[in-house]
Amino acid sequence: MKRVNIFVGEFGSGKTELTINYAMELRKQVEHVAVVDLDLVKPIFRTRENQQLFQAKDILLSAPPSHLAASDLPIMPQSLPKLLAEPNTHLVIDVGGNEASIVLAQYCSAIENAGYQCLMVVNTFRPFTSTVEGILDVMHTIERLSKLSITGFVCNSNLGIETTVTQIEEGLTLLEQVALLAKRPIANVIVPHWLSGTWPSEKYSILELTPYTKYPWLEQEAQG
Repeated sequence: MKRVNIFVGEFGSGKTELTINYAMELRKQVEHVAVVDLDLVKPIFRTRENQQLFQAKDILLSAPPSHLAASDLPIMPQSLPKLLAEPNTHLVIDVGGNEASIVLAQYCSAIENAGYQCLMVVNTFRPFTSTVEGILDVMHTIERLSKLSITGFVCNSNLGIETTVTQIEEGLTLLEQVALLAKRPIANVIVPHWLSGTWPSEKYSILELTPYTKYPWLEQEAQG
């Protein structure tokens, strides 16, 4: 088990939801878990918006100060260097989409020294990651800017609440081609909680995902 777990990928790949779910699963295994919000680009739907949830699960949140939490400003979490140096704390880092991964470069030496896995989250139903070539291009861009190696992939192919097992299988088939060319493993396959028990494959590690982010348009549909 690596102490530093980094989730990168294209915009809209599902990194934030995965970060939340992964951190809570990790907390069941280790005592000290910290979530680091390095999404400095997107002004909404960030891990920092789930502070109360993390507190309830005894998970530390490293993010900009609360009075700046909603600011559309590139503010770095000041506690990250200290957390990277703490050998007993496991980190889960949510990074902004694609080129926003450049923020990792200034910490690359400390991250490497701590021991890390950097997983690229891929939703094959998103425009820039719908082909083998597109996924590889995003991967190479992130590696070049972050100065870190992507160690594996997470298959998060979905269409939100309309996701089916068939769609996940289609996305996985495409990502398997990428993994073969990139010579990197598929670390996890994400299955939404409402499809729990329906996933037939035992080849990959499955992470059942419960959505915590509140999307206004979905709430309006539910109320309407």
